[in-house]
Amino acid sequence: MDEFNLEKYRNYKQSLEKSINIVNNSSDVDKRLRGARNGVKTLEKMKPYIKKGEITLDQDVDEAIHNFKNVNDEIITEYLDENYSDIVEQDLNEKTDEDFFQDLKNLLTDTCYYRLLSFDRSKIQAFDEKIETVFKAISLPSLSKPAFSLLREFKFQGNPDDYTNSERWQDVLPDPEYTVKFFSEGDLIRPLTQIETIDLNLTKVEIQDVLRTHNKPVSGLKDELIKRALNIDENIFNDKLKEESIYKCTEKGLKLVKIFENYQQKLQKKVKEEILSQLENRQFRSCLELRKKFEDEKVFPSPPGMGTWSTFISSTLEQLQLIFSKRPTILKEISDDNLEKLRLGAGFLAIWGESKPDKDLISRELECKFDFDVACRMLLFHASHIQDLTRYEESNVVRKVEIIASNDSCDNCKKIDGKKFEIDKVPELPYPNCTCELGCRCTIAAVNVN
Repeated sequence: MDEFNLEKYRNYKQSLEKSINIVNNSSDVDKRLRGARNGVKTLEKMKPYIKKGEITLDQDVDEAIHNFKNVNDEIITEYLDENYSDIVEQDLNEKTDEDFFQDLKNLLTDTCYYRLLSFDRSKIQAFDEKIETVFKAISLPSLSKPAFSLLREFKFQGNPDDYTNSERWQDVLPDPEYTVKFFSEGDLIRPLTQIETIDLNLTKVEIQDVLRTHNKPVSGLKDELIKRALNIDENIFNDKLKEESIYKCTEKGLKLVKIFENYQQKLQKKVKEEILSQLENRQFRSCLELRKKFEDEKVFPSPPGMGTWSTFISSTLEQLQLIFSKRPTILKEISDDNLEKLRLGAGFLAIWGESKPDKDLISRELECKFDFDVACRMLLFHASHIQDLTRYEESNVVRKVEIIASNDSCDNCKKIDGKKFEIDKVPELPYPNCTCELGCRCTIAAVNVN
C-alpha cells in the first residue's frame, strides 16, 4: 500500500471508528443516527478502493454497509418504542385531552421523520415541508381524535375509498383523503401483500380448486396453498380478485392505535370510577350526566338504545331508584352488604348497557346461589318488570299480560310460561321459585289491549 493510500486508509478507519463509537455510546438519537449515516458514507467512499485492492477491510464492504443501515433502523425503533412506552404509562389524571393529543402528534411527527430519514439532507428537508403541509390539511397542530379514530379503521384492513368519500368522515375531518395520504406516507398504513389480498378474497376451497386444475397437492394451511399456486404462476389468481386497494396498519400504525385505545380505556375507567362514587352517594342524575358527557365527546356520538338521551335519562333514573330501593324475593337471603354490591353492579348495567359489571371496580365476592353477574341482572330485571307493569297500568289500554319463559328455563318457570294474568295479579319477576343457574329470564307481554 503506497503512502497516499495508507493515509487515506487511516482517515477512513478513524472515521469508521468514530461512527461506531457514537452509535454505541452516545445517548443522543440524532447523533447516533448521524453516526450510522456517516458510517455508510465512509464505507461507500472506501468501496471503489476496496474493489481495486488498494485498501482492505476486515469484512465484506456491502455487508458492513448493510449492518450500519440495520443499526440505523434499530436506533429508530428503540427511540420510538421508548416514547410509546412513556405515553402509555403517563397518568391520565395529570393530562388534558389537548396535552395527550399534542404528545401523540409529536410522536407521530417523530415516527414519520425518523422512518423516512435519508442520507440525503435535501430529501429530509423536502419531507419536513411535506409533513408541515399535511399537518395543516388535517387540522393540526393538535392531532384530532377523528384522525386517530380513522387510523383505527385500518387496524385489521380497510379500503381508503370507503373513508375518503364518506360524508360521515367528512363531517369530522376537514379532508379525509389528506389524512389517509398522511398515514400512508408516514408508514402507518400499507397495502395488503399479494398473499394477504388472495387470502382476503378467496376461500380455501377456491384455492384448492385452482391447484386441482394444475394437478397439484391440495392439502395444507391456506397460506401454504396460496404460495404453492403462486409458484405455478404469480398471476394465477388475477381474474378472481377484486380491483380495489385494501390497506392495513403497519407495526408502527398498530402501536399508535394501541396507545389511542389505551387512552380511551383509561378515560372510560376514570368516568366509571366517578360514576361509582356518585352511585354510592345515590346521585343518580349525576351518573347519567357523566355517561352522556362521555358519549358526547366520542368522534361519533350515539344515542343509547333506540331512543333519545332525554328518554333514556328519564327511564334509567326511575330504574336506578327501583334498583336501590327494592329487593326481589329471589334475592331475599342476600345480606345487606352484599345487596349494596349488587345494587352498584346493577346500576352499572342500567347506565352502561353492559352485560356484566366491571370486575375491576366492584368486589365480586358473594355468598349466594347465583354468581355475581346473574344476581346483578336479577336486580335489574326486577326493576324493569316493575316499570313495565306500571307503564301498562297507566296506559289504561292493557288489561292482561302473558308470561313468556325462555327455551331453557327451569321446570318452575315453565309452569307459568304462557299463562295470562290481569295487571294487578301478575306474579313477581324474577320468579321467586326459579332454580336456573342463569337466573330467571321470564318476561311479560301485553295480550289484552283495549
